[in-house]
Amino acid sequence: MRIAALCLAVAFGTGYDKATCPVDKKTFDVKDDTLRIGVNAGAVHFCGEACQKAFAKEPEKFLDRNIVGTCVIMKRKSAKVNSKYRFVVNNALVYVCCNECLDNFPKSPWKYCGQVADPVDRKAFQPAEDSPSSKVGAQTYYFSSKENKAAFDKEQAKYVIPFGAK
Repeated sequence: MRIAALCLAVAFGTGYDKATCPVDKKTFDVKDDTLRIGVNAGAVHFCGEACQKAFAKEPEKFLDRNIVGTCVIMKRKSAKVNSKYRFVVNNALVYVCCNECLDNFPKSPWKYCGQVADPVDRKAFQPAEDSPSSKVGAQTYYFSSKENKAAFDKEQAKYVIPFGAK
């Protein structure tokens, strides 16, 4: 019976998606608690905290056009994998394609970033112009409630992933 169960597990896998860590190139199962950073419309997954921190220092070192995809504003153009064209919204990386988009994104990021995870309760929501928000350096954070913003402002270090300089 044990052999049959083992064969079923091998044949059908674990039920989890597989990912390859961009830093150490290990393949692993993606679970609910897997560390991740959003990149444009997708996500990059990490096998551990050390890899996530290494990635955050120099994300462009580990990204390519296939991962980043298209510009969040001009959807048919490829985003530039370059720190000059990077924004950070709720600990997710957002890349644009050109200087025009570079100028337009900061004027109304909520229009272009799509759903984001509130950094405090991690629940997805669509930010709006009047959403509570905070800035930490060049990074923008939106919140689903004033209470979450207050919690974030009280303990920013608990919620912020510090990304390398632009």
